[in-house]
Amino acid sequence: MITPELKNVPDDVKRLRACVNCRFVLDTEHWRQQATCPNCGTNRAFTRFDGLVALLTLNENSSYIRRALFTSQRNEPNIPGLYAIRLQESRADDEDEV
Repeated sequence: MITPELKNVPDDVKRLRACVNCRFVLDTEHWRQQATCPNCGTNRAFTRFDGLVALLTLNENSSYIRRALFTSQRNEPNIPGLYAIRLQESRADDEDEV
């Protein structure tokens, strides 16, 4: 049984996309089902990224990964899930509207 906190974790690691705004990762099917990013609300997805990290807690004091990856970002994680470690350089044809 999937808990509500982990409902946005992809079932498969194929065809993953990361949000260009907050780096939240979903598979293609989940992006099509969601009108916007469940973390930040943007409707743009990015297909190319390097590495994944799972954030299961959003507590800044207990999550070293959250502090290390997002301290300088204005769009921090708001929900548990998978996040891209780094987005690759974008080209106009790489970005998708979801």
